[in-house]
Amino acid sequence: MIDIHCHILAEVDDGPKSWNVAQEMCRIAAADGIEHIVATPHANERYHYDRHYLAGLVHYLRQQVGSAPKLSLGCDFHFSYDNLQGNWMNASRGCGSVASRR
Repeated sequence: MIDIHCHILAEVDDGPKSWNVAQEMCRIAAADGIEHIVATPHANERYHYDRHYLAGLVHYLRQQVGSAPKLSLGCDFHFSYDNLQGNWMNASRGCGSVASRR
């Protein structure tokens, strides 16, 4: 089972308030048969999406929980004119940009 939308990163938008809770969420998910979680922090006018910073948080959580579940970074991209325009004007900031797929 793959969870493709999870606010798993601590202290990021509406995710858990602590790393202990994030770790416990991962433990419970693995026990329930989830093999892979895609962290999906928001990307909109309220929450700045800094892919490099967020990738570091995923790496940190991966170090805390080990190999199960597998963790990767996506985003909760709010489809709006302003968000699309911002992504177009600064491709390195968005989760949907070519720069972020490297």
